Amino acid sequence: MKKKKKKGEEKKAAAGKEVKREKKVYDLPGQKRDPPEERDPLRIFYETMYQQIPHSEMAQFWMMESGLLPLAEAKKVFEKKQKKIKQQKLSSPMKPGSAVKSSTGSVTVKRTPMVSPGSSNKKKTDSKVAPKQIKKRKAEESESSDDDFENTLVSRMKKQKAN
Repeated sequence: MKKKKKKGEEKKAAAGKEVKREKKVYDLPGQKRDPPEERDPLRIFYETMYQQIPHSEMAQFWMMESGLLPLAEAKKVFEKKQKKIKQQKLSSPMKPGSAVKSSTGSVTVKRTPMVSPGSSNKKKTDSKVAPKQIKKRKAEESESSDDDFENTLVSRMKKQKAN
């Protein structure tokens, strides 16, 4: 029987050497990727945004990183981005020398039950309390609401008493 080679071994055997991926170097400052095709949806989005709002940082940065800006403009945008990065590093909320600890365990969050505004200070009613008393309490609680609502509530209670 023949031994099956793994995919990685086949590639190494075929190439003879491990191929290291070389990082592309671009001519324009701040360019990180090849320019996308003309019909690429992201390119269309950012180009139209840049045409409509030329001072938009988001559009400027994407256009610069994609190599779609002229050299002079790309330099300006690149400097603007570098200043912004420096400001973010300087205004970092973390103190120098403090380490960030990552937890692999789950996070537990204590939640308090939601309480309606009207019942925050009220005691819960016992099952022995008569329904009429409950209705009176509800009517008392609703006194602070709008006049229209109050009138409809009173008229409903009168109809219920009549029945």
